[in-house]
Amino acid sequence: LNSLQQHIQKNMGTIKGDPMVNITNLGQENIFVQVGLPIEKSIPEANGFQIKKMVLGNILSAQVKGDNHTVYRAFKETENFVRDNSKESPAMPFIVYHTNRLIQKDSTQWVSTIYYPIY
Repeated sequence: LNSLQQHIQKNMGTIKGDPMVNITNLGQENIFVQVGLPIEKSIPEANGFQIKKMVLGNILSAQVKGDNHTVYRAFKETENFVRDNSKESPAMPFIVYHTNRLIQKDSTQWVSTIYYPIY
């Protein structure tokens, strides 16, 4: 996250919100993590940094208060809702972490929002 913030600042970008994270399981021992920050305008891409623009559409959201396990359970329940209601996701779902967990050590106070694009 620090290197992403530095890249944005170096390219005169303006961060407009909290970090967005997508975590994809790649089997029992591997995960793929993508971290993003919403910015005001496009900046140049660089090695290790890509620009992905979000498109308008329908998005299911749920705010969660609690630790990583609580957020993970809520994310799984959101996936169940999407599947049970025969919805499709045109883009990857993500979580926005509103609380800086390095500063707020009490995990019962952590606030996150799950965003799940659907149609």
